[in-house]
Amino acid sequence: MFERPALSAPSAGRFATIDALRGVAAIAVMLFHLDPAARLAVPGGYLAVDLFFALSGFVIAHSYAARLTAGIGFGTFMRLRIARLWPMLALGAMLGIVLHGGHAGLLFLLPHPLSPSMLYPANPPYWSLLLEMAAYAVLALAWGRIGARGLATSILASAAILVWFASGPDKLLSFGAEWGVLLPGLARLGFAFGTGVALYHWRKHGPRRRATSIAWALPLGFVTICALVTQDNLPGLLVILFVVPALTWLATCWEVPQTRAAAILGGLSYPLYCIHLPLLVWATAAGFQTAMLVALPFLALWLDRAVDAPARRALKRLLLGTREAGPVERPA
Repeated sequence: MFERPALSAPSAGRFATIDALRGVAAIAVMLFHLDPAARLAVPGGYLAVDLFFALSGFVIAHSYAARLTAGIGFGTFMRLRIARLWPMLALGAMLGIVLHGGHAGLLFLLPHPLSPSMLYPANPPYWSLLLEMAAYAVLALAWGRIGARGLATSILASAAILVWFASGPDKLLSFGAEWGVLLPGLARLGFAFGTGVALYHWRKHGPRRRATSIAWALPLGFVTICALVTQDNLPGLLVILFVVPALTWLATCWEVPQTRAAAILGGLSYPLYCIHLPLLVWATAAGFQTAMLVALPFLALWLDRAVDAPARRALKRLLLGTREAGPVERPA
């Protein structure tokens, strides 16, 4: 979900617009978790998760295609992904445990076994990280085995399941976050992540990328959609099925020229996603929600640079050894 290729010229095969999209999407998720009556609330911010899944499918395929084709071991691949995600995941889990009485299993993405509804009541967005890890495992096992037809079949089947459940009484925004709608949550993952992988394969034969300021219309357009869309199932379903794939494709074709600004947005996205809700709920109860809203992006950016990068490097060496660890991966 939060893999980010390093930034450089478009010809180098790196994607600044994806960074910008991820940063804006993480902010949209944060604003989604405000009280619906709040002035800055973004009712469609939950759709950022589907965008994260699609971008992740594309970028993971882009980053690991050669190694997966060469036969990187399943265990090595999964340890790389754990090293990438766990430091900030653990920090967000500790905040949930300390501030809201979460269970210790949260540190290892274990859902709360006694929760009657939500998988992670102390930090609800973690459901998407659990499903993301499942997507990594399937990708590593299926790479080079199912082919284009199998990938297309899985995407279409996921879309059909998603449409079926969205036509029922359950809210699309809760798909995946609660035990009772875990299956349609898996369909959200299967459609978006699978679409991202498919777009990677199509992108290899697509037009050359070009730097253009028009690319900023993608993150700005997405957050505008999230701000305007209602929480009825049909608008959200249309965004997932059509807007998210289109944004992902265009983000691989158009590069924002301001790569430093894109890097800042990309850097803060994953820490912000992990820590925002426990801190926001705590600050709201204590009466300083606005101050926390302002502080959270800056805190997330500092965590990315000062904490997450060295922690990932250390964990990578621990899990894979110094020789295998290589350079630290950059966050999204």
